[in-house]
Amino acid sequence: IGAILLPQAPALRAVGRLAFPIFAFLTAESVVHTHSRRRYLLRLLLFGAAAEFPFRLAFGMHGWGLRNVLFTLLLSALACMIYEAAAVRSEMYLLLPVPLIAALLLRTDYGAFGAAAVLLFFALRQRPFAWRALCFAGLTALFCLTVRSPWQLWSLTALLPLACYNGQRGGHGIKYFF
Repeated sequence: IGAILLPQAPALRAVGRLAFPIFAFLTAESVVHTHSRRRYLLRLLLFGAAAEFPFRLAFGMHGWGLRNVLFTLLLSALACMIYEAAAVRSEMYLLLPVPLIAALLLRTDYGAFGAAAVLLFFALRQRPFAWRALCFAGLTALFCLTVRSPWQLWSLTALLPLACYNGQRGGHGIKYFF
C-alpha cells in the first residue's frame, strides 16, 4: 500500500518489509501442515494468476515475468517439497536449485532470495527459532549487500512476532480470507 499510494513515505516501505518474512515462515509451515500439497500449490498458482494483472497495473510493470510474490511462494513451496523428497531419494537434491533459478529467471518478487528464505525456514524447522532467526538475518544481510539497498533490513523486525508462534493453527475457518 505504501509503495503504491504513498511512495514518498519511507516509513510505510519499512513497515511493508515486515510482511515477506511472515509470508516466508508461514509458507514453510503450510508445506508441513497442509492436508493436500497438490491443492496448496494449485491455490498459490490460482491466486498468483488472479493477482498478477492488478499487481502489474498498480506498479506500471510491463514485459514478461511473474512479478507478484505469490509466484515466489509457489516456487518456494515446491523447493521445500523437493528438499523433503531428497531425504528419501538423494538424487532429488539435483532438482533443488530449479525453483530458486526459476524465481530468478521469472523475475518474481524477491526472486531467489525469497525462495531461499522459505526454504531456510523449512529446512531448519526442527531447530530452535533463534537458529532460524540468525540464518535468516544472515541471508537478509547478504541480500541487502547484493542489491545495495538497506530497506530489507527492516524485515528482521518480523522475527519478533514470529518468535511468538506456538505451532498452533489460528484463524479457524477463514483461511481463504487471509
